Amino acid sequence: MNTVELIPAGSVLDFNHIAYPPDIALLTRDLLGMINDARWEIKVAVMFADGSPIAALPIRSLAKGTRLPHPLDSICEHLHAVQQREMLVIGGSGGLVRGAWVATGYPLSVIPKMLTQLKPSIRKGTVLAPYLPDEQVAWFDDCLGVPNNQSIQAEEYSYFDLQDVKKYTDWVGLQTKKVRQTLNRDLRDCELLGGSFDAIPYSWSLLYEHLDLFADVFQKNDSSRHDMLVRQELHQFVEAAEAAEWNLVCLGYRSPIGKLDGLALGQECGTILDLAYLGLRGNIAYRREIYANFVASTPIKYCLERGLSKVLLGWSHADVKRRRGAVVSSLGHYAWKV
Repeated sequence: MNTVELIPAGSVLDFNHIAYPPDIALLTRDLLGMINDARWEIKVAVMFADGSPIAALPIRSLAKGTRLPHPLDSICEHLHAVQQREMLVIGGSGGLVRGAWVATGYPLSVIPKMLTQLKPSIRKGTVLAPYLPDEQVAWFDDCLGVPNNQSIQAEEYSYFDLQDVKKYTDWVGLQTKKVRQTLNRDLRDCELLGGSFDAIPYSWSLLYEHLDLFADVFQKNDSSRHDMLVRQELHQFVEAAEAAEWNLVCLGYRSPIGKLDGLALGQECGTILDLAYLGLRGNIAYRREIYANFVASTPIKYCLERGLSKVLLGWSHADVKRRRGAVVSSLGHYAWKV
């Protein structure tokens, strides 16, 4: 029998308390950043099957009149969502990009069952579900008893699913002809570039010495970023991974003269590689070709060599990732008045 419990966020983050599967454990990436923010009351709805957690959904409540943190404030502004009594934020934010998380091996159909059990605990007010996959929207409508009254599309999210594949050539062989052609072209481009893509032992000094690589990418995507904010964001990511005792992963590209011109930072959570940040030297030639290898062949080879089954690629450049075989999920921001 499946049961649902509302657990305070602090207990969810205690990995000695419950052995969470990787898909659910990645909730900590966002929740660790909010746990000490007094504005939030944070709980996580966890569904258990025979005593083991199989699905989870964060529920954060905010008192009426309390200013929402970024980017939720701008999302609410676009949705014209007004706080009534209180604001409930269900599901994701920038790092947690799904409504409900389901453990590998379980169907998404457990989500509406979990929402049905949660319905009595949803108090009246404005409900915001940011970064919600399109296929979950109808389930949230049913749970809340009203259709969503506002929505806007969010950026697409990408990942590779590598289950049951052992070698990179085997994985390439499973792709469509067009994807294979793209991946083979990337390989030829990489050979022409020279240099090498390799895993590099993580250290904070490595990241600190190459903040300029990450800052350049941040600035190209968001002109308001500067080195101090980049350093702070990377440090928060590292702290969260270390608190959960996950392996931090660095993948690098060295030019033919040995200069580090590209660096990716991620974390291993169980059999998942969460590739969160990429830094590239701004003035290098073949920037597109280097980026293409960072989002496909390099992390996939890393995972297959270590028996990992999934690569999370995050936001931006979804078409580039889709052309290389990534699964791309459409997400939106939704609001309800209940």
